[in-house]
Amino acid sequence: MIEELGQQQTNYQDVTRRTGWAIGVNFANIPAWMHDKKFCVWTAEPRENGKVNKAPRHPNGGWRLSVKEPDQWATFDQVKQAYCSGKFDGIGVLLTSGYGIVGVDIDEWESLVVDNFDVFDALEKFIQQGGYVERSPSGTGLRAFVKGHLEGGGQKSGGFEIYDDGRFLTVTGQQLEALNVSTN
Repeated sequence: MIEELGQQQTNYQDVTRRTGWAIGVNFANIPAWMHDKKFCVWTAEPRENGKVNKAPRHPNGGWRLSVKEPDQWATFDQVKQAYCSGKFDGIGVLLTSGYGIVGVDIDEWESLVVDNFDVFDALEKFIQQGGYVERSPSGTGLRAFVKGHLEGGGQKSGGFEIYDDGRFLTVTGQQLEALNVSTN
């Protein structure tokens, strides 16, 4: 499916909706405490390596946004309206110092938690205690969001990343209430 993205026309608007690559956004599940944060929309832009770039864009005009310019980002309501128009493939939230939100990005989460039971256990406890965890646009990754900030900055290790500044993470609203992992 990803190979097909690279073979399609150079106008990538709505490419994920045409191919079924990304899951849709469920705005009703996105926690209310996130609604006052800075948001963006994104369009899928296939890369030569088969992956998909999800560059942050402004909902009014679609120009690229920088995480270094938070004043340029949009509101939750602006992004919701733009996404629902069908012109964009997904939404994302800005993680920047002072906003009080920490985002966790876990790629290929099922294989990660099968190989590292401590990660599975921590995520289960996080969910049980009311933490917000959702599927990534591809459906193979997870995002977790929590109020707070990190001491010492973000970190990346393998398929696990955690940030509170200088990044944006996609948001789907496809909330997980429990982890169901296949061990096959």
